[in-house]
Amino acid sequence: MRLPPPREERVERAQLYVHAARGRQGRATDAATERFVEETRMGTDG
Repeated sequence: MRLPPPREERVERAQLYVHAARGRQGRATDAATERFVEETRMGTDG
């Protein structure tokens, strides 16, 4: 069994997702809820 040929093209990361991220406009939350989510989000550097 032979290995597959090396990839020659690069794939745009955005093309890997079925649905594009819409950010805050994609959900209906008030400012206090949005602030809570941002302050308590885990796994980010911010």
